[in-house]
Amino acid sequence: MTEEIYKATTTDRDSQKRYTDYQSKYVSKPRESDKVFLQRLTQVPMIRNKPFRLLDIGCSNGNLLRHIKERFPHMELVGIDLNAEVIEICRTSEALKEIKFFAVSAFELRTVFKQEFDLVIANAMLHPLSQNQFRRAVEEFVHVLKPLGQFWAFDGFHPFNQEIEIIERSAYGIEGGIPIYYRSYSGVRNVLQHAGFESVEFHPFEMPFDLSRPEDDFSTLRTYTVKTDDGSRLSMRGTLLQPWCHLFTRKS
Repeated sequence: MTEEIYKATTTDRDSQKRYTDYQSKYVSKPRESDKVFLQRLTQVPMIRNKPFRLLDIGCSNGNLLRHIKERFPHMELVGIDLNAEVIEICRTSEALKEIKFFAVSAFELRTVFKQEFDLVIANAMLHPLSQNQFRRAVEEFVHVLKPLGQFWAFDGFHPFNQEIEIIERSAYGIEGGIPIYYRSYSGVRNVLQHAGFESVEFHPFEMPFDLSRPEDDFSTLRTYTVKTDDGSRLSMRGTLLQPWCHLFTRKS
């Protein structure tokens, strides 16, 4: 994916409006995938240290940060997003007034921050990145973390020895299509370890309830679940199986 496509996918007005409309459903309660992050935070020993600084990359309308602040009010929270309009909305929100927001690219973190964060979270923002961009982003993440700081992600990771690259063209994307990369555990682990991370964990995510799709409606692209014989729920979007997975690792 070129820099131009990266910026287009993160700043396209129509795409961003659809995404912020989707996010608005989770202002009062967190998404199921975000609940995993919130629960994991309760298990971090150094979270009791003050100050504990957390950076949310691709924060959108600040939902995850909002829910973290409610549960851990002593944390120093920072959110970044490439969409300057979304960032301005976050800055003027009364509910988010104690959180700092910056319109910064994931590839430019070191120009704004130093080794100052205990935790960096990339929440469903890595899958449009090419392999080269993924490496560059990971290098930025490790650069802004304190020694032994942690990096968490929620994205398309899977256990197969297979690297998937897809171009999705739909009414929900941009002209030319949106690239989607589903990365293998082994490939992601190699990139992380080369950048300076260790103890990489992958936790596949499954919706705890069924999501339906209107029968004979193939025009609406939204996540739905398909039950397997063993009772598992596959997360689908159109024809795509989404291998959603949480990743947890720390800086060496």
